[in-house]
Amino acid sequence: SRGAGRGAGQHGVPRTRGLALEYEAFSDIGSGTFVSLFLLSAAALKTVIDGEAIHLTLLGAMFGGSSLLSPLVGYLGRQVPMRLLVIVPNLVTAALLLAIALPIPGATFFTCVIGLCFVLRVFPRVAEMNMFRVLYPVTHRGSAVGWLKAVAAISALFITLAGTWWFNNFPTHYWVVYAYAACTRVFGAICYSRIPIPGGSVFERSGEVSARDAFWHGWQVFFADKRFVRYQFGFALAGFANHMGWVFIPEVMGDQK
Repeated sequence: SRGAGRGAGQHGVPRTRGLALEYEAFSDIGSGTFVSLFLLSAAALKTVIDGEAIHLTLLGAMFGGSSLLSPLVGYLGRQVPMRLLVIVPNLVTAALLLAIALPIPGATFFTCVIGLCFVLRVFPRVAEMNMFRVLYPVTHRGSAVGWLKAVAAISALFITLAGTWWFNNFPTHYWVVYAYAACTRVFGAICYSRIPIPGGSVFERSGEVSARDAFWHGWQVFFADKRFVRYQFGFALAGFANHMGWVFIPEVMGDQK
């Protein structure tokens, strides 16, 4: 049995890391579901809630612009456990998604709630990426992340197809899709809380570091590589334009009817 245990550690994912992969895979069912709400919400704004172009613009800006908050995750990870930056925002997001079911009419309320959910999502998204190097050995990290992305993609595909069918057949009950997404967020938070994490925190730093000093240090490191900066600048422009282009697909299709 000892030889089998050594073999598992050499040729497969170690048992504790395999357990982490299982729990995170269940958590990523909610992640895939939530990301798919971007296009579903844009479609709902034009087909169910009678939203205008300004609502689509705001939704796209909050979805793409939320990445500007990414540097805060590293700073907050020094003060609180990185895992909490996954669990707590997911639970808050679930509560906000349930608010869609409230009898508050209007596209503005809908857009603000969904947009705020996307802003909060930046914290678990970046925190999960930071946790990869803690949860999975470098020899298996690529395979683990690949499986997790596949689970999220399958979940996103399912809710996209099911949500579109639901909007077409039960437009007055569109909130059910968001209630389902809220349930997956809660389920994902519970699963993530059960992931075994090695003792100690690689994100903690000795001494007090102010947010200003942390930001300035990160700024210097980022701009030290000029070619990387140029690449990231172009990537950011293309990515944001891509997101804004997606959100206006419902607007263009609506004008052609």
